Amino acid sequence: MPCPTSRNIRLPALLLILTVLISCEKSYNDESEFFGTWVSDDKADTIIFLSDSAFERNFFSGIVGHYYFDRYEFNCLRDSITIVYRGMMEFLDYPTTHHFELRKDQLTIEVTEDRYGFKKKNYVLLRDEYFSQ
Repeated sequence: MPCPTSRNIRLPALLLILTVLISCEKSYNDESEFFGTWVSDDKADTIIFLSDSAFERNFFSGIVGHYYFDRYEFNCLRDSITIVYRGMMEFLDYPTTHHFELRKDQLTIEVTEDRYGFKKKNYVLLRDEYFSQ
């Protein structure tokens, strides 16, 4: 039986590495993928991603009985989003990081603590094609 040569081993190894790399999901989400208007599945929240680092949020407060408008900054790394409040009470806030999933026209953000208008819950947001054009 002939001894395998390095040439015979290199091709299968290369094919295996390429297969693994091609099948891996993208680990970093480009912030520009968020651009546009997103509406929560319960219609209580609207988030408008203005740029690759800022968004505005309109949300309804059942306690007070009217809508609020706030501004935030964000950045993403892999499957986490760091949000920083930039509204009127900005001096009291600190950045918070949350898990998110972006799948085509659905964005889910798992908010892990109550912070400046965001309640602790999973926010399911759908891309609003009408306003995102």
